[in-house]
Amino acid sequence: MLRLIYIREIGVIFSLLLLFIIFSIIAPGFCSIMTFGGIFSTSSELGIVALGVTILMIAGEFDLSVGANFAFSGMVFAYFINNSSFNSFLVLALVLAAALLIGLLNGLLTVYLRIPSFIVTLGTMMFWRGMVLLFTSGIPISVMKSCSVMTLFSPDSDYSFIAGLFLWIIIAVTCGCILNRTALGNRIMATGGNKDTAFAAGINTNMIKLLAFAVCGMLAGLGGILQFCHLSSFLPTAGQGYELSAIAAAVIGGTVLSGGTGTFIGTMLGVLMINMISSGIVQAGASTYWYQSIVGVIVIVAVAVNTFISGRFTGRKGVSHV
Repeated sequence: MLRLIYIREIGVIFSLLLLFIIFSIIAPGFCSIMTFGGIFSTSSELGIVALGVTILMIAGEFDLSVGANFAFSGMVFAYFINNSSFNSFLVLALVLAAALLIGLLNGLLTVYLRIPSFIVTLGTMMFWRGMVLLFTSGIPISVMKSCSVMTLFSPDSDYSFIAGLFLWIIIAVTCGCILNRTALGNRIMATGGNKDTAFAAGINTNMIKLLAFAVCGMLAGLGGILQFCHLSSFLPTAGQGYELSAIAAAVIGGTVLSGGTGTFIGTMLGVLMINMISSGIVQAGASTYWYQSIVGVIVIVAVAVNTFISGRFTGRKGVSHV
């Protein structure tokens, strides 16, 4: 299994290098510190969300509401920073708790009402996005006063890029260690791989899924707060499309749609690839409308390659996966 994951990650690294070479040739300004600073800065926001989505996909579920949760959390954080005297780290903790509860609600509806997570989170995505538009009237929220959390991640800080990047890496390393080196990680993969078999082995699969939903929600909220700090403003459309971009990054990185298998390093590489494409297209002077088309093609190719690789490896063991 580890060898299979490594092969997928090497494939993504090779693709990244190929894209880098192509954009370096067609866009002379692509190879600059400013360009890569922008890529890593935006990648940390989407990347944190994608890590949560990866955990949930490994557990065998989806969350289409992460983009709306991202926006709702950023909005609530912005409101309290501008209109209250609470300590900013206390506000951060409260907003993250709220984002976690949003994810947990998705899990409860999915697990106990036996409604597919795709349908549940489609509904909650529309609900929370509607709440954001209702409370803001579609008007952006600007920063009225600074705070300690914003000082850490704001664009005026010399360390904003480094702080966001390190936060992303720390979360990824933590998730990877839990998944690959703990009993909890084994239970998550077992639940996503075959829920019935995992339940028969004594694993509380419902609790595992609830935990995965909660973590996914919390990381979506953290991403929204991080973007607010980076931009020093909140847009009601923040996080729009992030649910699909996060799934695309996870799939490109080697996470299997059916659950049970995934890699956080692969997801990080997938996020970097998506943002590199976006930046490279702009630098090359091409129409930005090409972006979604190219990412769509890459997702299909990634799934096809992953399926082929999985078939080759499982075929040697005499196991067939549909």
